[in-house]
Amino acid sequence: MKVVNLSKLQLLDCKGASHIIIYRAPDLPILSQVCQLANKTGVPVFYDIDDLVFDTKYTDQLAYTQGLSTADKNNYDESVRGYGRMLDKCDAVITSTNQLAKELRNYKSTVILNRNVLSQELVEISQKTPHVELDDNKVRMGYFSGSITHNENFEMIKPAIISLLKEYKNLELHLAGHLDIPEDIACFGEQIVTHPYVDWRELPKLISSIDINLAPLVQSTFNEAKSEIKWLEAAAVKVPTVASKIGSFEDMIEDGIDGVLASETEWKEKLERLIVDKDFKIQIAENAYQSVMTNSTTSAIKKNFLEG
Repeated sequence: MKVVNLSKLQLLDCKGASHIIIYRAPDLPILSQVCQLANKTGVPVFYDIDDLVFDTKYTDQLAYTQGLSTADKNNYDESVRGYGRMLDKCDAVITSTNQLAKELRNYKSTVILNRNVLSQELVEISQKTPHVELDDNKVRMGYFSGSITHNENFEMIKPAIISLLKEYKNLELHLAGHLDIPEDIACFGEQIVTHPYVDWRELPKLISSIDINLAPLVQSTFNEAKSEIKWLEAAAVKVPTVASKIGSFEDMIEDGIDGVLASETEWKEKLERLIVDKDFKIQIAENAYQSVMTNSTTSAIKKNFLEG
């Protein structure tokens, strides 16, 4: 297998290929040439995409996009349409969740499901920094935001978070990444701890420093298509996750066994049990670790594939 960075791609790189996979790339002249050449030589081209960012009917569901200026919205929409054009030029599509696959079947007849798993490198990094229960009576919740589009997801659980911060003075909320901190959260002072966005190699260490991982998603088709990666990453360092009961979280997490699923109205109740029941929290984390290591790493799927 040969991997080529898009910025360095040349037609010669495709010489001798039996299959070509284009990962989440826009419609560029060099890629159009690749598709044309592959078509002439009978080489199938697969488009790999892990979000519903190829049609504006999905991205328009995000509060973030609706808050953009007209010029910025036009630019954003054009980038989305660029992904859509590239998808259209490929023969088939590879994607990571059941909901994504369902939506993509409206665009391509051949859709291959390839769930997200942890690489061996990420597993090894995670195993060097497993979560350790500290004897300081504090409970640390963590929200790791990959992008500012996730602000609306945090807003959904904010009332539950505020109520818990008021009730449990030993509770801390750790916020990392690109997130605007609301005033009604910032007012909790020392109970709020912020961290900058970190490289993925540093993320396991950061996640392992907290006790409960928060993975909220507002109900929408776009969010139902999101992967379970936040649960995988936390499980790898033995941190339990409370996730919204939608999409891949619901597909992959066994509620109360290797994770905790919450509807929009259940967040306080579900979080509170993890805050007060340390044994339950530890058991969820251990079960999640075992589940992910058995089923959701590159080594595991290779082993399962060979045995199957």
